[in-house]
Amino acid sequence: KFSVMNIGSNVLYINKTNGDTVSADGYSFNGVALALKGDSYLLTDGNLLTKNGSVLVNAALKSSVAFDNNHISISSTDDNTVLIKTDDVYAVKDENNRLIGDTRSICGIGASFGEDYLEADIYKGFYSLYLTTADVSPIPVTKY
Repeated sequence: KFSVMNIGSNVLYINKTNGDTVSADGYSFNGVALALKGDSYLLTDGNLLTKNGSVLVNAALKSSVAFDNNHISISSTDDNTVLIKTDDVYAVKDENNRLIGDTRSICGIGASFGEDYLEADIYKGFYSLYLTTADVSPIPVTKY
């Protein structure tokens, strides 16, 4: 049903089914692959990721989502709504250091916060977001 590759402390789960949910080591996901590196996650072409029953990613449509405590990247081939587990997030900024509001703006994304979750309402495309906590100054933008 799936393959697992361990590379040092990194783990890659590859889904060999035709879209079924795969479960291993406390993680469940539907998508092509799940990569783990410490507290960083990458869900590829999927719409659900859970850890020990707690939802980490829930997207209306398939997308690729990478995230850690400071950064989120979302790629979607369609307009989409993506819910991502976050802790103590105060604000979200885009790659141009612009604050993201709760409605889609000129940069194509709207962000709102629930209890421990960020809901990103996006147009199709790629988004690189930076998280700011209430106790820390905004995280500097790194150009790739």
